[in-house]
Amino acid sequence: MSIAETDPVTTAPLDVVELRHKRRDSALTQLAAAAERIGAVHEPGVLVAALQHSEQLGCSALGRGFAVPHVRSVAVHRPLLLLGRSTRGIEWGAADGQPVHLVAAVLTPSAASARTHVDRVTAVAHAIRLQRTRLRLLEAGATAASALFRELMA
Repeated sequence: MSIAETDPVTTAPLDVVELRHKRRDSALTQLAAAAERIGAVHEPGVLVAALQHSEQLGCSALGRGFAVPHVRSVAVHRPLLLLGRSTRGIEWGAADGQPVHLVAAVLTPSAASARTHVDRVTAVAHAIRLQRTRLRLLEAGATAASALFRELMA
């Protein structure tokens, strides 16, 4: 069993990214660049391609202004959660047609089991399912949003 498989969501590093772009693919590129700066990803181009491929298989926008893009990839060498926020909204292709304001990206190393990855994605989606929670995450400063998200994941 790898270390990644025993590492729960709550111990994965978390970073808050202010998203500047209006389109999904540009936002995914910005998130990948942030993951590289943090040191969790060694090939951001591979990560972006994997995230885009995942979006082609099924849109990660769950409606009501939030998305949970996720990938289990060789480009990721340690688990990471990225909380992306956009005040203007991002065209994501959500079924409800609404722009996405909150993006919770789940990045998992390929060494982790598929079950571990799915459990992380489920936990994140569950943590931000309530509108008032998403509003609090959007309105808080970066440090407060990070602390609030950690609290939600506990």
